[in-house]
Amino acid sequence: MYSFYLATLFYGYNINSALNFASNEVWCATFDQTCFYSGFESEYGPMVVYGQGTLYIGNNQWVSDIVWTAAGFYQEAFVASPENLIGQENDGYSAHLYADTYGDYAWITGHMDTEANGEIHIWGNAAPGTVCHVLVYVSNDYYNWNCVWSDYVDNRGSNNYDPRDISCGYSEGFNYIAVTIYNDLNGMYYDPYICDFYADAVHVYT
Repeated sequence: MYSFYLATLFYGYNINSALNFASNEVWCATFDQTCFYSGFESEYGPMVVYGQGTLYIGNNQWVSDIVWTAAGFYQEAFVASPENLIGQENDGYSAHLYADTYGDYAWITGHMDTEANGEIHIWGNAAPGTVCHVLVYVSNDYYNWNCVWSDYVDNRGSNNYDPRDISCGYSEGFNYIAVTIYNDLNGMYYDPYICDFYADAVHVYT
């Protein structure tokens, strides 16, 4: 239980990720490899863990409104359904950012529900079989921006879009957030060379 609450309340993991973290700490296994996943017999009868595993517990902020979207430089870059980034629930409906050509970019700028302080998490993933360069910017006034995270989200090993908890670093005192993709996949490291990313929700966990 200590490891589970450490992961949820201090590291900002959702319930599924926290269960995996705690299981690995105790048994060096993922949660679905433990008896708690399939159920077990206790002195009170059969017991099993169930519920919505993509939720976060404790205090967190989220995107309450979409301020702006942009994509360029070519027609192959676009943003679709940015409104799906709004809200605190991982509901299975994702915003879609796509940049087909080297040098293309796409971004979604959102307004937070309150001034945010804490660990930034994106519930999302690159499209199946792809890798995508994702950057996260924050601002307190919408004019001055700071890049707080930049990394490659790699989903080449999967044939499915399996959203996951992406930890994007810590920041304080921001009212706006921009989820950005940039296609710098020039063929030196990654194939295919498209940048294709889905984002269900943003959580800032205090």
